[in-house]
Amino acid sequence: MAKALARVDSGASWVKLHDALTRAVANEVIACPASAVVEQEVELSADAKAIIDVVHGLGAVRFVLDPVVGERQLFRALDRYLASKGAELEARPPWQDAFDADPHGWLEPFWLRADLGSPSQWTARRRERKQALRAQFESFFRKYADDHAPFENVLAAEMRGVGEGLLMSPDFFEPLVLRVLGRLRCTPAEARRVAEAFLMSEHPVRTPYGSCQATLYAGMAMACSGPNARLPKAGDYFDVNHIATYVPYVDVMIVDGFFEEMCRKARTQIGATWGTTVRSLRPAEIPEFIDWVEGLVRDSPTAQLAERVHAVLTRDTGEWVDKLKQWMPDSAGDPSDEVAHG
Repeated sequence: MAKALARVDSGASWVKLHDALTRAVANEVIACPASAVVEQEVELSADAKAIIDVVHGLGAVRFVLDPVVGERQLFRALDRYLASKGAELEARPPWQDAFDADPHGWLEPFWLRADLGSPSQWTARRRERKQALRAQFESFFRKYADDHAPFENVLAAEMRGVGEGLLMSPDFFEPLVLRVLGRLRCTPAEARRVAEAFLMSEHPVRTPYGSCQATLYAGMAMACSGPNARLPKAGDYFDVNHIATYVPYVDVMIVDGFFEEMCRKARTQIGATWGTTVRSLRPAEIPEFIDWVEGLVRDSPTAQLAERVHAVLTRDTGEWVDKLKQWMPDSAGDPSDEVAHG
């Protein structure tokens, strides 16, 4: 969409899709949440500014940072563990996990946004890490292929790895210990023992994130085997993280063709538990998707009212917003401070 908009190609199907999404957002029918995972990945692209402008232009609804979502799920699982309740996969995790404001409510009339971007050294380190992760994934998944491990065995190993990975991550383990201390009022040593036992239990892998991550990694491992092996790509880690973090909280998630196929396989079925449609969006499918979005607008009892409110706000405040945009600095080639209004 960003490239088509940059070409000012009004007849392009991607531009028509952007127009349909923009109208649906303005009519308070859908939300297109912005994700820090996507934005950080986008910053590595030569088209970063154009893409981020498209993301932010579709509304002020934002996902909270991905580690926060995982931590909130994990803390609820810990409370079940401490109450001696069995592990269960949440079919309706609360929206407060993933959003800092109700995504079902009407947008604020105005919002300020500062697109400052990341320091260049951070971006460089992320680019290096991205390449290193690809090599690690390939080496790791090749071991499964060399062992000719069936999917069930790979999934079981990945499920065990969820708790082990959290145990080795201070960002997750230390807050978990503090949570145990607050719940049990025990000694720090006892809290660490309880936290470790919890991570080695079934509870962490039964969180939405843990379940999705283990399943996706198992699916990737199987894709790396056989005569038509698909080797890991540099962005796979970020795709897995994004899908596993946010898929329980949305109705539709757009992914690339590889992850669409993986998520829809009978043995994975990512999204099914939460009623989420995980799909790709090929150019030939855009007209059908636009029809679906426009159908939502037609069937919405509030769309007409929202359109009128939006028109009044734009008419009465457009001049003020334009002046504010002119006042705020703009650095060529870098993300700039901008003001959006809806």
